[in-house]
Amino acid sequence: MNKAIIISNNNNGNSNRSDSAASSVDEIHIDMDQRRTLSGISRISESAHGIPVQEKLCGINDLQDGEMKEVTLSILSADNVETINYRILVIKEKDKWYALAPDCTYCNTPLVKGIISHGKVRCPLHGTSFNLKTGKLEDLPGFDSLPAFKVTLSLTDVFLSTSLTKISQTRIIDPMSKCKDSINDPVVIVGAGIAGITCAETLRHESYNGRIVIISREDHLPYNRSLLSKNLDLLEDDVIFRDKKFFELHDIELLLGHRVKTINVEDKILTMDDEKKITFKYLVISTGGINKPSTIKGADLDGVYSLRDISDHAIIQECSVKKHVTIVGSGFIASTVLYLKANVVAIIPISISPNLCFAALEVASAIGKRARSITVLGKSETPFKIFGPTFGRHIRAFIQDHTRITIRQDSLVRSFEGFDHVEHMVLKDGLCAVAQTVIIANGIHPCTSMLVGSGIQTNTMGYVIVDEQMKTNQSNVFAIGDCTEFPLTLFGGHRVSLPHAHAAQFQGKIAALSITNRINSIEYVPFIWTDLFDRHITFCGDFFTTPMANVETIVKGDIFQNTYCCYILK
Repeated sequence: MNKAIIISNNNNGNSNRSDSAASSVDEIHIDMDQRRTLSGISRISESAHGIPVQEKLCGINDLQDGEMKEVTLSILSADNVETINYRILVIKEKDKWYALAPDCTYCNTPLVKGIISHGKVRCPLHGTSFNLKTGKLEDLPGFDSLPAFKVTLSLTDVFLSTSLTKISQTRIIDPMSKCKDSINDPVVIVGAGIAGITCAETLRHESYNGRIVIISREDHLPYNRSLLSKNLDLLEDDVIFRDKKFFELHDIELLLGHRVKTINVEDKILTMDDEKKITFKYLVISTGGINKPSTIKGADLDGVYSLRDISDHAIIQECSVKKHVTIVGSGFIASTVLYLKANVVAIIPISISPNLCFAALEVASAIGKRARSITVLGKSETPFKIFGPTFGRHIRAFIQDHTRITIRQDSLVRSFEGFDHVEHMVLKDGLCAVAQTVIIANGIHPCTSMLVGSGIQTNTMGYVIVDEQMKTNQSNVFAIGDCTEFPLTLFGGHRVSLPHAHAAQFQGKIAALSITNRINSIEYVPFIWTDLFDRHITFCGDFFTTPMANVETIVKGDIFQNTYCCYILK
């Protein structure tokens, strides 16, 4: 056995280094409303530019090697009117001292609860890592780096030396090139999700100075679609990746509200839905997925919705208040009701599909405190079947003992019933349940219909087949994100489709490095996460290539104590 999957919810706050360390913060508490856009950097007035700041951070004996803590400095504002508090992360590693901005640039989580390892500090939630010396973003997910501050030492103390401008920054956008070649054909990226945006930004980071054009079928600025399922109170400005000025500043052209109709790879021409032609030098297909249509009788009734974009988000927000809400399906989209202000009955069929859809339990956990009752209906023996029966039994026991949720097996929806508007649903076994608002979330399939007749190879499911450099079978054509089937080279080259933000960003970066001829051997280890009730659970490793039967499982800790770790050896 030479492979392993690690499933962990060990977030008890005592693991901010590879062995053990001290922390000055007892809990991680992130207000979802603070998980804002990644569109810019905090700034202060021009009058403050260059004003020096020299402050004591701590005593030289306050931290042992491999430890970190958060320090709050009270500094007089540039106009000498008020005192402003600034938080600084102080780290001691291998007898060297470092000072960084305190929060992860991807999710605003305090990094003091993270891990120090190999010259990096890693976010405790999503694994985003930053270089201790420079603050540079080194591991995804995320876009921006951290401000890093100069540290000086006396015989007894550690001091911060910086400026008022820099200490006010929360993130750093790494240097990007400008377009210097407006004559030759551009890199065209079809799709404006996290994979496409990552590809465009990485091209500029890698000094690509040609034109870059992003085509999106939506009229909105590119936004983080995954946030839609986390909070129904978010506005458009809360979820966009970057503001309009960012794209203009870095010469990234946006063509919004347009669809690609056909692709001619031989002549390198895209035909749009309005019959306009766009030529390209390189083509990156980043079209993601679209919701699978429901085959359940009555799915066309009023009150039956699905979530995919901002417009759906607004409708579901309005139609969920004080209603009996039923979520049908097991896709990531099912987590839409994370913050429903509703009186809810949720009946959720769980069906773990090959593309790792597991959000039905996320929904159940999210609406649990607001619901009259929640019943989870599944056809598999245990939840999370793809991760093996041991973890499935443990998470099921936790759900049944820790919550008011009832789990029923072998129960599927037969029909939605009502005159014009859905009123109730009928299950396969004849049971009827009230359903005033229904959200269909039965997964996605790849949005690749425009590839028909193009010669770009897809599998039988419609996913674009790519190699380890995200190249398709056609010259200068790449594909990234949820629409791809790609090889896990670290695990024998087994081909998988993994619709998750972490994989999408990785692929966007690889495609850009390939286009700029800077590709090197970068192995991808699948890493995904979910939030169930008050548990943040991460999955890491090879959960694709070998059936979960007859595997060795080692469990350490206790999921009830939030110290759970499950090793699955293949």
